[in-house]
Amino acid sequence: MTNQLLFERQTIRLSCNVSGWPTPSVSWTKNGEDVVPSARINVTGHELLIAQAAVSDSGIYQCLAENIAGHVALTARVHVELPGIMTLFVTLR
Repeated sequence: MTNQLLFERQTIRLSCNVSGWPTPSVSWTKNGEDVVPSARINVTGHELLIAQAAVSDSGIYQCLAENIAGHVALTARVHVELPGIMTLFVTLR
């Protein structure tokens, strides 16, 4: 997954590109809390889509893929800004 910088009302699209056998189950969190699907938030397969992004959608998103062989977590930082405001987006390593 890659970090994203977006403006309000854009679509957040995060993909959890994992594979394994048996096929791993995927769950999503934002800032450590489960992501709950809604009219704006859709989880399809290994993809998380958030329509009409708001500043409050900013945060650390994580997908957790697991099966009987183990688990792996992928993380991305999402930052949503108001139109007309631009900040420097720095990747932390």
